Amino acid sequence: MPPRAETTRVETIKLPLPEPYTGARGKAEVFLEGMEAYFQFSAPTLPDKDKVALASYLLRDAARSWFKGAGDGAFSTWNSFKEQLSKRFALHNAVNTFSDALYSLRQNRCPIPLHNQQFENLVLELESVGLKLSDEEAFQRYRLTLNDYYKEKLAEHPDVKNYRDAFEKLEALPSPFANLLEAPRDPTLQAPPPGIVRRFRQNPGRARAPYSPPRTIGYDPTARVMPRREPLKPIWKPNWRPRLGAPPRPGPPMVQSNNNNGTHLANVKCFRCKGTGHYARDCPMPNDQARQ
Repeated sequence: MPPRAETTRVETIKLPLPEPYTGARGKAEVFLEGMEAYFQFSAPTLPDKDKVALASYLLRDAARSWFKGAGDGAFSTWNSFKEQLSKRFALHNAVNTFSDALYSLRQNRCPIPLHNQQFENLVLELESVGLKLSDEEAFQRYRLTLNDYYKEKLAEHPDVKNYRDAFEKLEALPSPFANLLEAPRDPTLQAPPPGIVRRFRQNPGRARAPYSPPRTIGYDPTARVMPRREPLKPIWKPNWRPRLGAPPRPGPPMVQSNNNNGTHLANVKCFRCKGTGHYARDCPMPNDQARQ
């Protein structure tokens, strides 16, 4: 009996469709790359007409309006659709934007692998918008972005004229920030006696008192409450002026005080006329008689 031929099952990779494209500036390339990946792995035999139809189904807002305004026969092939979509929604002044970002890039304390990745991303962005730097120009620009430590290390390799070769040379060097956490040891300093260290570890500190919540400030029903004082009432004063020689007019029989106890004016003695029943300020006796 002949041996049975083994069949190999090939699993096809299925990718989901990209997110709908709304016409955001500078995002058209991301959308088209997602569509290209979907066509390659999920629909490799799809004709150009259906590719354009499927991509237009994912257009929203401004991108949808642009596609409807172009008309049905405006895109005969998939490549023409990609070219016109990229041109219509390209980032304004993209060359200036990426050029400014590349010329302002500085390493400072950034690790060299991360800095190299940032520099290469900007170079590729410039190439995507139509500006390709020469090897010498890109290398000179890369050298200016480095800090002083890596500039000196790069100067030790005069044969390096390409920024990608400079990546390999500099990434192989030890980082200058690796030993910052290890301070240089002063040989003049002496270690403390072991007994002090042992006692310190055994008794790191005095025992703290147990935590007690803070006292709340509020009404205490057991506290002694002071009686409320009544406001003082004004003493009665006559609003009249006695005539000369007129007998004294009796005042009010009571005088209010703080303790609400009455006091008879009959016990009050006047220091002007030596009489009783009124004060000196209310004395009706004329001044010339009071002096006698």
